[in-house]
Parts: sequence; structure tokens; C-alpha cells
Amino acid sequence: DGPLQLKEYLSDWDSRIVGLTGTPDQIKDICQKYRVYHSKSTLGSNPGDYLIDHSILFYILDPEGNFVDYFGKSLSVEDIAMKVFKYVTGTADASTHSPNSVASKSIDHLLPPPKEA
Repeated sequence: DGPLQLKEYLSDWDSRIVGLTGTPDQIKDICQKYRVYHSKSTLGSNPGDYLIDHSILFYILDPEGNFVDYFGKSLSVEDIAMKVFKYVTGTADASTHSPNSVASKSIDHLLPPPKEA
């Protein structure tokens, strides 16, 4: 979707959420980097009627844009708020990190090597 469609869609959730979009190649690239699953299904014969199935995760990044942690739908609002508070105040410890989180390290080492052009 384009910026206007995202803005309208996200207005149902919270005005502080920022939606990101780009070219199909940019979207594919970022989805691979952040391990986001997505699939588009057309409803009926109108190509404008579709659903996007996708991962449901929130990521927390440090000020330099490095991956810190992720929050899935299994966490309560209170759990997420407490984790964010600990990261922001510098009081996070090993028990704060989600399972399989690499904490405040870049995820680049987890990514497949770039494809040769």
C-alpha cells in the first residue's frame, strides 16, 4: 500500500504508529531482514479487494537503528511497557530480553549473505 492507504489503515489503531512502505523490492528486502512473513490474497474477482496476512511483531531499536528486542502478541500491554521502560532507563538485564533475542546487537550477523548481482 501507499502512504495514504497506510495512514488511513493505521488511524484505526493509534495515531503515533508510523507505517513504512516502498517499492516491492524494498519491501521484500526489509521483510527478509526483519524476518517478517507476509502473503497477499485476493478476495473475489476485484484485484482491489485483498487481504495481507503477516507477522504480528513490534520491534524496539536503539538510537542507531540496531535491533534490541521484539514483542509478539503473547505479551500483555503491561509486559511490553515494563520491557520498554527497562530498555529506555538502562535497567534491562538478561531476564528482560525476549526468547531468541540478540538484545542490543545488530541483526546483520543473522541475515543471509547478500546475493551476488
